[in-house]
Amino acid sequence: MNRVLLKAFPTAAGQRFLLARPARPRTLSPDTTGGAGFSVVLHDDAVHTMPSVKKKLLAVIPDMCELEATEITSRAHRTGQCIVRARVEETLAQKYCDGLRARALTCTVEPSL
Repeated sequence: MNRVLLKAFPTAAGQRFLLARPARPRTLSPDTTGGAGFSVVLHDDAVHTMPSVKKKLLAVIPDMCELEATEITSRAHRTGQCIVRARVEETLAQKYCDGLRARALTCTVEPSL
């Protein structure tokens, strides 16, 4: 299984501890599909706390790690919105968006650039 390195931490013995997660499945390449796919965008609201948004992201997006959920939640809070997933198939983007909406979060599916 392909893995994506998120961070490398030194240990006391001088070795490196690697934090990795599985590579994201089903992303689209513009040169092979003729389009750029779709993005799932999370929008900030004044109702949900950051820990609850993080928990909901982890429940809906199966390949998301806690670090990524924290970063997305924080960016959406700071800037008003954040892309949760980019360049995914339309049906998968809609599935993620529907799952987040079912948990009362505000999100949209938009064409990726």
